[in-house]
Amino acid sequence: MNADLTAEVLSQEIQDTVFSMGTKQAPGSDGFTGKFFKAFWDIVGTSVIEAVTSFFVTSKMLRSFNHTWLTLIPKVDNVEFMRQLRTISLCQFVYKIITKIMVGRLAAILPQIISEGQNAFIRDRQIVKNILLGHELMHYLKIKTRGKKGFMALKVDIEKAYDRVEWPFLLAVLDKMGFNSVWKGWIYECLRSTSFSVLMNGTPSVYFSPSWGLIQGDPLSPLLFVICTEGFAVLLRKAISDKKLEGVKVAPRAPRISHLFFADDSYMFLHGSLQECENLLEVLNEYEELSGQKVNLAKSAVCFSKNIWLPDQEFLAQILGVGAVGVHDKYLGLPMLFSRSKMDTFRYLEEKLLERL
Repeated sequence: MNADLTAEVLSQEIQDTVFSMGTKQAPGSDGFTGKFFKAFWDIVGTSVIEAVTSFFVTSKMLRSFNHTWLTLIPKVDNVEFMRQLRTISLCQFVYKIITKIMVGRLAAILPQIISEGQNAFIRDRQIVKNILLGHELMHYLKIKTRGKKGFMALKVDIEKAYDRVEWPFLLAVLDKMGFNSVWKGWIYECLRSTSFSVLMNGTPSVYFSPSWGLIQGDPLSPLLFVICTEGFAVLLRKAISDKKLEGVKVAPRAPRISHLFFADDSYMFLHGSLQECENLLEVLNEYEELSGQKVNLAKSAVCFSKNIWLPDQEFLAQILGVGAVGVHDKYLGLPMLFSRSKMDTFRYLEEKLLERL
């Protein structure tokens, strides 16, 4: 795999990458879109190939290639706080060519090294699998009314997930997975050479350089985040092997499922007991300390099977520091539980559509 990742980058591969990329994405600080490079490839092609090849040979990035503009997109109608703005990165096209080549090579091996609990940005894995598994597990909790052992599902939202990734943690995970020094050098150079300017009313601010985080808009960032999240999955699997967490089985011969990850949207399933809640908090705290991530308790919620007494549900939710969830809570944009009235359940789709219109 390392040999495939770090194989020589040929001129034809660079040209194929350029012509496979979009033409109308917002340009970076150089002002050029993909359409320009494709239309004038006979003029600029040789220079682009030399620039891209130079990076892969020397592992050095020109800082001007990796200068990124940040534009702030409002999440709500009336913005009052910075957290209500979504940061979008406008990268230069030449930098995107470099990372697109790396993405193509990395994407080919990710299905073999990323556990099945993750389905975001993995080739041949689909978002619908997480949705269907989530529905089955939540339905099991909904109908489980008997038995001494109850279960719970914790929906965890990671706050500013991309922005909080610690580079030493990412490089340590890459090292543990067995990536060689050449590939890790390319990754670190892409991270280290970044500089930002914030667009204020269309005018860029003075530039500054980050010391952690992944760039929103960089083709490589989603795959690197998946690799970071695999570190979290390893901590959960270790807790299960140490009998600290149990997971949920919906039938005697069904697999035991402890977590479902889709980028920064995570569901965790465990036995509804004080001990397992405390063990899960230990895992979350360890992951936060190692990776720099922070669980957003305001957006996190917990749901219990019906055979757990209501006062016990409230006590366990208090221990976790999150609120109990209602029947219409969503995961990946869809309701996790259906009420008797499907019209009520999916009314939000009609409301959103009318709002857009």
